[in-house]
Amino acid sequence: MGFNRGEWGGALLWYADDGKLRSKLLDDNIVELLPAPSGFTVFAGLSHLGSDTGRVVELAEYSDLYRVGRTADLGSAPLALVVERGGTTLVATMAGLVRFGPDFRVQPLLRSRWGMLYPVSLALTGETAYVGMRGIVAEVQLGPGAPKETWLFPVAIR
Repeated sequence: MGFNRGEWGGALLWYADDGKLRSKLLDDNIVELLPAPSGFTVFAGLSHLGSDTGRVVELAEYSDLYRVGRTADLGSAPLALVVERGGTTLVATMAGLVRFGPDFRVQPLLRSRWGMLYPVSLALTGETAYVGMRGIVAEVQLGPGAPKETWLFPVAIR
């Protein structure tokens, strides 16, 4: 089970079927757990008071044990993600968009000024990503060449 209590911490805990705690696997704010062929891929991090860290951790199953495997630095706290067709994961962070691959490589795609807008959702349609934030949506064209970002503001209601 993953826990994210923001500035008060978080953890990834492994419980037995009877509900007893077996072990603490990570001491970090857990944002998302995705199934992987050998166990799980864990996205963790925190952005708070000038600190902004994020990582991806491999949680591999060996016999009847889980062990922490490879890790990759995201460069910023993960806030929303979507799995793409080819098995990569598009991740919205406080600092922009990155792509994470099954080979545990992180590819920065777009640096942006999203910090105080708090990205909370991410949707993907074809090669266009939509990042939902406080008061706006960022539309990011991911096609060939450098990604192009457009901010979509709500229409004034009369």
